[in-house]
Amino acid sequence: MRSGSASKTTPQKRKGDLDAAESLFSRGNVSYVDEKYAEAEKFFTQALEIDNSNPNYYLHRAATNIKLRNYKKALADSEQAVQVFPGSTTGRLRKGIALFHLNRFKDAKDVFEEAQRLGHKNCGLWIRKCAAELNGGKVPGEIKQVASPQQRENKAATVAKLVASSSSSSSTNTQSSLKSTPVRVTKSKKTSQSYPPPSSSSNPTKYRQGWYQNVSTVCVTLYARGLKTDQVKISFEPKSVVVVIRESPGTTPWTRKLDLFSDIDTQKSNYRLTPFKLEINLHKGIALDWPALEARTSSAIKQLTSSSKIKKSPYTSGTDWNAVEKKIEKELEEDKPQGEAALQALFQNIYKNADDNTKRAMNKSYQTSNGTVLSTNWGEVAKKDYEKTRQAPKGQEIVDYEI
Repeated sequence: MRSGSASKTTPQKRKGDLDAAESLFSRGNVSYVDEKYAEAEKFFTQALEIDNSNPNYYLHRAATNIKLRNYKKALADSEQAVQVFPGSTTGRLRKGIALFHLNRFKDAKDVFEEAQRLGHKNCGLWIRKCAAELNGGKVPGEIKQVASPQQRENKAATVAKLVASSSSSSSTNTQSSLKSTPVRVTKSKKTSQSYPPPSSSSNPTKYRQGWYQNVSTVCVTLYARGLKTDQVKISFEPKSVVVVIRESPGTTPWTRKLDLFSDIDTQKSNYRLTPFKLEINLHKGIALDWPALEARTSSAIKQLTSSSKIKKSPYTSGTDWNAVEKKIEKELEEDKPQGEAALQALFQNIYKNADDNTKRAMNKSYQTSNGTVLSTNWGEVAKKDYEKTRQAPKGQEIVDYEI
């Protein structure tokens, strides 16, 4: 009796467990939408402890770990999702994103390309980002807005005036602020090296710079290869960032001060080094859109933009990805067949994906009606004699020939 009773209650218990897992999964989704990612991760983990066969639980926890920048955990979850459901293109997308942030750009590109082959439609941009990283920020065929010589000359003159007018005050302010604000360096060892405050003597174009933003952060990228943590010092201040790079001992350090457009949270701001670049992540003090990275050049940029229509790309590679997407959409639009060709392409697509009855209906209706009827309803076509009911187009007549 005991064993029989247990066998009857097991399905109910199993259903109760699955319901509990779904409830935790739903709560995790609510927390994720509310941007409570740590809380969401706990709910998804609890759901997986009950049911580890549901690929959606792994996919959502992977997305949450990406938000939390736990990229190794996100990689493990996305791989597990693909293992549970081998056809998951979203699992491959999340795996590629995790690999990208782990600086495994070649592996990430391969995974994105596999997901794209399997039908995922949101991999194109990630593939081009991987290509940009693998090629030092340059993509073959990339679209960049290039100013004319006259526009470059005008812009240089305007910026020179701004720098000249603010150089004396900015130098004094920087020295005093460096005394009052400690240098914040991520994962770097203490060193006895002392770097001078930034000055206007550093070549601002030595390292190619790019930036982009989202609702809460601004990411500034300096393309400098092979830097190590003891070669970089960064000071985060409420309205500015000071970057000091000494590539080798005994040389004059390269310095750059960014007078930011708006306030930042210095405690949440950080930076990271990759083999190819230095990424500085600035956490916005106020969630607003920055029309320019630096406050002192925002008016000049606005003036130049209104007069010469020059627009700075907000992406780290210098590539205008919006323009790339528009170009691709335009090319796809131009490749679409028009008129009669479009109609034939539509019929061919219907026929290719149709079942046997639909194909029979299309063949019989089109052939027996002399091309005047095309039906996909075999139940109707099977009973109808189109040769008797066929009608010629207006102004023409049907003539049967003996062959």
